[in-house]
Amino acid sequence: MDTIVIDIGSYYIKYGYNTHESPFLIRNNICYYPKNNQYQNYEIGYGNSNTKCSHPVENGVVKNWEDLEKVLDRIFYYDLNIQDFSTVNLFNLVAPHESLQTKKRFMKLAFETYGFNSYQSMSKVYSSLLATGRTTGLVVDIGHSITTINPIYEGFVVMEGNMFSGACGNHISKYLKIKLDGELNNNKKLNIETSHFIKDRILEFGDKLKYNNLFLNDELISNEMINPYYYLDYGLIHDIHKSIKSVGIDLRKVMYENIIVTGYGSKSEALIKKIKDGIPQGKIVDVNNREILGWIGGKIITNIPSFKYKWITKEEYAKVGVDSVVLKML
Repeated sequence: MDTIVIDIGSYYIKYGYNTHESPFLIRNNICYYPKNNQYQNYEIGYGNSNTKCSHPVENGVVKNWEDLEKVLDRIFYYDLNIQDFSTVNLFNLVAPHESLQTKKRFMKLAFETYGFNSYQSMSKVYSSLLATGRTTGLVVDIGHSITTINPIYEGFVVMEGNMFSGACGNHISKYLKIKLDGELNNNKKLNIETSHFIKDRILEFGDKLKYNNLFLNDELISNEMINPYYYLDYGLIHDIHKSIKSVGIDLRKVMYENIIVTGYGSKSEALIKKIKDGIPQGKIVDVNNREILGWIGGKIITNIPSFKYKWITKEEYAKVGVDSVVLKML
């Protein structure tokens, strides 16, 4: 039976069958509407001044279920071309801070709206850890709108070390925008898209940025007060240290030696190097495809033969209801 693994993030959705090596597609998690509020198909009118967009997920949490369902319609009916949902299982990777009510809502969506054969979910940070072959480590998931830091020991989350950090894609862009507004292009205000572009180039080129001609004012870009690395040094790296120091003293060494960086911002090698330099006593685990590590973990888990006993089936859901089967969720 086919199994779809889906990772719903604030900015990207990664999805594909667990028989693939990598996600079938990675899409922006955005709904586009014309100005009259009549919904058009996903991505129609992108970049058109006559359209507006909706982000169904903010800070890793679903804020607009109606728009999320429209995005999922596009994925299931068009991209994956599912003809019979009763022959397909759905494995959903959720944010570690997802509420129980949201998990129930996802399950109802899977069974009542689409009619999948079976459903199960798992925290994407734990899935990222398992993708490295570990059950213990510190998972730093650098998302578009929120970064989570989660120490996990032998499969159990060490709650006192859980942290949320603002050192992530969208916040760094907004930080840059504030710092650069009025200082570039003859005091012309920057839009958030330009801030995203500048941030991405800094994360891509790192310290080499000031030696190229990408920007006119090299001194301005290299200034520590507008460089996102300054924000990361006193944000993300500080929070990683704080998270590890919050766990029991007997666990700190193993956490420092098993730091897994994943998520939206982890594809920047310059950023990985900056974290390594900021945590000299730590070890960043070397892995391929950091930004899709959670999805890879989901693919591995759902291919384990014994996992078939973990699925929640549509029949089981119909018989005992969501409040009972939710206790079976991972």
